Amino acid sequence: MARAESRIDEINTFIRKLAAGDLQTPLEPSEAHDDLDAIAEGLNMLAEEIEASTISIDRYRALVSELQTTLDDVKTLSGLLPICAWCRQVRSDEGYWTQLEHYVSEHSDARFTHGICPKCAAGIGESTGE
Repeated sequence: MARAESRIDEINTFIRKLAAGDLQTPLEPSEAHDDLDAIAEGLNMLAEEIEASTISIDRYRALVSELQTTLDDVKTLSGLLPICAWCRQVRSDEGYWTQLEHYVSEHSDARFTHGICPKCAAGIGESTGE
């Protein structure tokens, strides 16, 4: 009877370890090969399943975190962009008109640099008489 009580104590200790997250220490079978060994084997299988599930959950959480970080980094413009055909200012959702560069910079990660294309540069020379 003392052997059974000792084995039950081992099983209880193992269950407490499982509850605490210790999934690496399997419960060793006894020499008796009795019903308590069947319980121990079942608990070992449960520990393996919990460990596999924990790894899957950790991988899932890491993937969700990575995707959230990526999503936070993405700023895109989509849909129709109301723009003045004459001055190229953009109308905001609030109804205010602002420079195209300012609007795009505020709503995306795009940044502008300015220069003059060859066609416009040729036109500038013509208008100044050069």
